[in-house]
Amino acid sequence: MFYPESKKSFSINQFKNPDKTYRASPFWAWNTELEKEELLRQIEVFKTMGFGGFHIHSRVGMATPYLSEDFFDLVLSCNEKGKQLDMLTHLYDEDRWPSGTAGGFVTKNEKHRQMYLRFMTTPLDNGRCSLLGVYDIKFNENNTADYERIDETTPAKHQKWYAYIDKEPTGNGWFNNQCYVDMMNKEAIASFLQITHEAYKKHLGKEFGTSAPSIFTDEPQLTRKNMFDNVTDNFMLPWTTSFCQRYIEKYGEDIADKIPEIFFEKSDGTYSYTRYNFHELSTIMFAESFSDQYGKWCENNGIAMTGHIMNEGDLIGQTISVGDPLRHYLGFTMPGCDMLMNGHEFATIKQAASISRQRGREGVLCELDGVTNWDFDFRNHKLHGDWQAALGVTLRVPHLAWVSMNGEAKRDYPASISYQAAWCDKYHVIEDYFGRVNTCLTRGKAVCSVAVLHPVRNMWLSLGTNKATKEKVQSVNREFLNLTKSLVKNHVDFDFISESNITLQNMHYEKEKLIVENSKYDLLIIPEMLSISKDTLNL
Repeated sequence: MFYPESKKSFSINQFKNPDKTYRASPFWAWNTELEKEELLRQIEVFKTMGFGGFHIHSRVGMATPYLSEDFFDLVLSCNEKGKQLDMLTHLYDEDRWPSGTAGGFVTKNEKHRQMYLRFMTTPLDNGRCSLLGVYDIKFNENNTADYERIDETTPAKHQKWYAYIDKEPTGNGWFNNQCYVDMMNKEAIASFLQITHEAYKKHLGKEFGTSAPSIFTDEPQLTRKNMFDNVTDNFMLPWTTSFCQRYIEKYGEDIADKIPEIFFEKSDGTYSYTRYNFHELSTIMFAESFSDQYGKWCENNGIAMTGHIMNEGDLIGQTISVGDPLRHYLGFTMPGCDMLMNGHEFATIKQAASISRQRGREGVLCELDGVTNWDFDFRNHKLHGDWQAALGVTLRVPHLAWVSMNGEAKRDYPASISYQAAWCDKYHVIEDYFGRVNTCLTRGKAVCSVAVLHPVRNMWLSLGTNKATKEKVQSVNREFLNLTKSLVKNHVDFDFISESNITLQNMHYEKEKLIVENSKYDLLIIPEMLSISKDTLNL
């Protein structure tokens, strides 16, 4: 439980002096050779700044080996210091980001490495790949294509394309000379949980889930889908070993027969079931492997899953990186997002807040205030936090508080919201204010009578090559953002519902109301839809 005091009667003393649970806990960038005394000193600075805790965040420049005994000794010491000052220690699940590799330990196992489908006009023999299919493709003047699958040795009448299954090579310094993980591989993510989460649980003991109440996952993502780029002969999509078999079981056909349809428009002008099904299945397999498995582990082990996924802001980014954000949030104890660079992404927060309210979660997390430079003053900190609070954000994670400004660290998305800032001893004014806001926001239950059917599947159908679909893609994205902005700006509170979640959230009608777990809606807004699933239509 994040906000135990919120279950009690409202207290004016609590309002005047909000406790740690209502205050922000910044990303604390461990970005240098770590010294225990200096870390403990900085926790005292955080207390002076009015923070309720801190997120320990392994970051660029950290010289202490990740997940080593020395690393955990520092974690334990900081947790103990936090307890002495009545502060919370929030954990972070990765060495830098994105989450999933445990600092490269997971992908030392070749079976766990990121995979992708490569679609190209030249044969590939890199020692890692296997041939999925060969196609003879005729491109038409109206940016459509006709194709047939052929044998590798058969001459093409038009243009020959090859579909390969490839694996990410090791040697990437960002992943400690390994590579990213196969996010659709349950075994790989189970390994990630074993290496990272079990280690934290072992070392923290009874503090795991109590004084260290949560673990933050950061930007988990699929292999980026790059078929919409201006690339003409080397496209890439996420893949996993079991994808073909799962596709046959779910849709009754071999996806290898129809690979060109994922990228190119059909000459008869109809949308491609294959393209739609590919995005649907990759979303399902990613969610089952990562957020479902992760969330269940956290639930079983008494700690909260927080954080956010990649590219939540619009339909293009969602389709490229995660498929459907609302499907992934189901696994989170506290759904979250990030809002950096002084941006105003209303849909980003509304998506996380929707699932939070429907699932009866206690609030919404947001990583905020980062990448705003040193002239981002208190007025901006307040404004940035205010509009997010109005949309449901309760756990603020200021980005970023640096341990050090040495070397590369000083260029890591400034400013540092810590002792390096001349105003740090005055920052409690901001934290006292938002602590009071959150004291109110975490009581009661939101009354929201409007639901909006999330239209990400429009993008699943539309997203092809830039040459053929750029205008349509931009139109679909713009309509989504405009609808969201229009409702927010006109003070119409609403929640998104997802076609991916209809059966998972037991959506049904009861006494002329749409019931979605803990939420009831009088009105369902259905935006322009290019398709509708059978489950949605039945509902």
